[in-house]
Amino acid sequence: MRYVNRTIVLLGIGLLMLSASFYSLPSLFCVLGAVIIIFCLVITLFCVVTVGLLKGGVQAYRWVLLALCCFLMVYGALVLGKAIGVSIADMRFRRNLGAYSKIVDDIRNGITPCNINLSRINVPQLPDNVVGVMAAYRRGVSIRVAFVAATDIPLLHEGYVYMWCSETNSSDPCDLRPEQRWPYIRRVDGNWYHFSDRPGL
Repeated sequence: MRYVNRTIVLLGIGLLMLSASFYSLPSLFCVLGAVIIIFCLVITLFCVVTVGLLKGGVQAYRWVLLALCCFLMVYGALVLGKAIGVSIADMRFRRNLGAYSKIVDDIRNGITPCNINLSRINVPQLPDNVVGVMAAYRRGVSIRVAFVAATDIPLLHEGYVYMWCSETNSSDPCDLRPEQRWPYIRRVDGNWYHFSDRPGL
C-alpha cells in the first residue's frame, strides 16, 4: 500500500505541474502528458477499488479511502493547476504590458493603419509569445486590439485583447466584437481581457 501511495502522490504532482504549464503556456506536450497521467491514475483507481473489494473487512475500508484520495488528487491537481497557470500567464502579460500598450497607442495615433473591422494588421515588433495582432478601430467610438498567443495546439486560439467603447456610443454597428470569434473572455485589468476559443483558459 505504501508503494501505491507514493505512486499516486508522484502522479498527482506531475499532473499538477503539467496542468499549471498548460494554462500558463499551452502546448501539445502538456496535453499529451496530462492525458497519460490521468489514464494512469484512472487505472490505479480501478486497481485500488478492485483490491479493496476482494480483501473485504477493514482492509477494504483502507483501500476505498486510497481510491478516494486518488480521485481527489486528479480533481485537485486540475483545479489548482489551472489557478497557478492562469496567475503565471497574467503575471507574464503584466510584465510585458508596455509593449502591448505601445501597439494600442500606435493604432490610436494613426501610426499603425487599421480599419473598422477586426482583421490582422502588420506590426513591426511583436511582444514576447505573440504571433499576430488583430485590430479594429473606429475613432471616438471603439477600439479592439487582440494579441494572438503562440501555441502548437491545433484549433486553439488564445491571447489578450484590449477593448474600449465610448459610453455615448455603446451600440457600435461595426464588426468590432472579438467575442464573435472567441466566446470565452475574462477580465484581467481595466480594459484588458484574456480571450480563448476553448473553455477554461
